Amino acid sequence: MNDQTLPITLSHLEDEALYSYLGRANLSNCMGTSKQFVALAFGRLKAVISADLPSDLSVLLETAPQLSPYPSLEQIIELTTQYPYYRPFMSEAKWNELVTRATRGTGQSLKTWLGLPAHRFSATTMFRSCVMCDRTAWDTEGTFYWHRAHLLPGVVVCSIHGTPLVKYFLQSSDTARSALRRIPSPPRMQICVPASALEALTHFALTSHAALNSSDLPLSGETCRSAYLAKLADLGLATSGGRIHWGELSQAILEKHRNFEHWPLGERIAQSSNGVLGWLFGLLRPRSRFSHPVTHIVLINFLFESFASYAEAVKLASKESLELDEIKRIAAPPTADGLSELVLTDDSLSCRTAAKKLGLSVTTVVKRRRILGLRIAERRKSLTPKRISDARGLLAAGTAPMKVSDATRLSLSSVYRIRATLALPSKVPTPDQLTAHRAIWLASAAHGRSVRERRALVASSYALLYRHDRAWLLEANADKAMAAKPRTRVNWEKRDELYAGRIRTASTNLRGTSPRGRISRTFLMRAGGPEASIRGNVYRLPLVREALDESEETVEQFQRFRYSRAIVKLRDLEGSYGAWKPLKLAGLRKAPGGFEETTRC
Repeated sequence: MNDQTLPITLSHLEDEALYSYLGRANLSNCMGTSKQFVALAFGRLKAVISADLPSDLSVLLETAPQLSPYPSLEQIIELTTQYPYYRPFMSEAKWNELVTRATRGTGQSLKTWLGLPAHRFSATTMFRSCVMCDRTAWDTEGTFYWHRAHLLPGVVVCSIHGTPLVKYFLQSSDTARSALRRIPSPPRMQICVPASALEALTHFALTSHAALNSSDLPLSGETCRSAYLAKLADLGLATSGGRIHWGELSQAILEKHRNFEHWPLGERIAQSSNGVLGWLFGLLRPRSRFSHPVTHIVLINFLFESFASYAEAVKLASKESLELDEIKRIAAPPTADGLSELVLTDDSLSCRTAAKKLGLSVTTVVKRRRILGLRIAERRKSLTPKRISDARGLLAAGTAPMKVSDATRLSLSSVYRIRATLALPSKVPTPDQLTAHRAIWLASAAHGRSVRERRALVASSYALLYRHDRAWLLEANADKAMAAKPRTRVNWEKRDELYAGRIRTASTNLRGTSPRGRISRTFLMRAGGPEASIRGNVYRLPLVREALDESEETVEQFQRFRYSRAIVKLRDLEGSYGAWKPLKLAGLRKAPGGFEETTRC
């Protein structure tokens, strides 16, 4: 088909999916059924074009370039598919592999490779459209078409008009898989979106649309996680060391989104274990696994309010990471080339001069010279008795340490060490100051749920009250204090007696019943108490071990019991019987040891 030209050449419309463009091209040029047209475009009779993540794109350009909306693969991927929606949330290496699979693969395992079925956010496309967008398209272009932004996972509100979308069908449930469906006319009823969820779902649609149209390079990886953790620390939901308050974070997300009620994917997003949303671990723990964009967007809306703010935060974290890497590179041990060795071992150069030439810190040069046993010139001491006396006088007069440092040309650390040697009276706040700080602390309750969060917000007021008004502070925080959990110790001797008694009782009761199963060690442990606890601590339970050894019934013992029970039953019912009958009744192939296969007449 390379040499053929189309009677009607179409222009790609704004935000139009490739699936929709090919459907319009087939309809305008009358090129047969959808199956024939797709086979002609992609060179395979069984080809199926996905509405969200189409594949074999290079085959389309090679086989039927006149059917392609753009002459290059980059433009097709960027402007007609949903691949850019996933780009900000995966590593650059994974993005390059995804592009390779999209251009050269058949797409049979592409979504499985991405992990979309495992995330359970629906790996197929739900066809939706906006009534207002359709009306605008009809008025300006004279046709309806599928918008990429309306087909994004979990989006049920138009990001442009803020109105609920119209839902049609799932592509995977379409009986004609190769069909290129058009928007039905007249449209169906809009999706019912309650007013309580409309704002949150509109916010979700806006962020999803921004991610789809983002031209940023992949923003995921450790820098993405660093941006999340930094923002969580600012909100008091994580420590500066990276420890996350999982329960409080999950509760805050659920409260902001009203437990995701009336969301199309709300049940999956709101799933939690022990009060923690499970998908948070994939985003915030140091893993290289790809997380679904839906989870990223929910967290971005909670932390940053917009995709643009999130992108700026990640770029800032990436810049800081690059600067840190550069510092580590500079501070790394120099290579054993002649110049570095010469500068490092040259006694005529001061440590400061050598550090400048090597691009290292003075401390690093000093440490390495000391390891090599080289002489290091000592600095002239600037802490003279006169300066110490001047600093003491200024500190005794109540001058701030920073001003003392500037006046005496001493380091701030030296000033604080001098001040520690003086018996200066501590500054006691006035009643008015205490009242003001009390008001600040009480007002912080509106912005922080726990004492820890409020301390991060008004640290200076908390420190002053703790130092000078501790009784009032403890009383004010009494309702927020967490009760200490009593530490219980296990009395293994009593537990040993209890479990052993239960095991012996269970064995006695079961032996007196008929029919019954074998009295196995597992059965006895379950009868004694929690099986896992008994197995894990059996070395602490001597009475339990003894009871298990005495009460357990081996397989041979249980076979003899079944065989003797069969003999007694046949004797009572028939009086005489063949040797095969007890075996059949007991379910055995041969008589157990201690019995003879004889015929009773």
